[in-house]
Amino acid sequence: MLELVSNRNGVEIHHLTITESGSSITPAFEGVTDLVDQCNGDKRKILNALSQFNPEYVWAVTHETPAQKPLTRRQFRLALVTNGYNLADIESLIAQIEDDMQRQIIQIEWQDATTFHRTNPSLLAMAAMMGLTATQVDELWEQALGL
Repeated sequence: MLELVSNRNGVEIHHLTITESGSSITPAFEGVTDLVDQCNGDKRKILNALSQFNPEYVWAVTHETPAQKPLTRRQFRLALVTNGYNLADIESLIAQIEDDMQRQIIQIEWQDATTFHRTNPSLLAMAAMMGLTATQVDELWEQALGL
């Protein structure tokens, strides 16, 4: 989770919360959540996009949940198998991706990565294709860290 505030002329105006499931802002600021959601959780992209969105506002991070430890290839795959996922089924899902470039990128990530990072866009795309919620992925991740 990432939390940011905006200020304008030294006065705090907006509170923006970004999670894996989306973003919200209080009070409403038209277009901010759509802009942020396109950044796939990348803090640098988010801050850059916000600074260009409306230069009258200055944004600052007020809270950032520490990144979860990466998993080894072994941990990642063992967690999937021990939770009833068939690796061949996952490979079949990858093969069904229509966009050629996205399919190749995810295939490289799946086949060649030696570590897996919880916020990796390819991992998030695959979790969505598998119908996994962010909570389910977090639970798998925590379990895998103990393997």
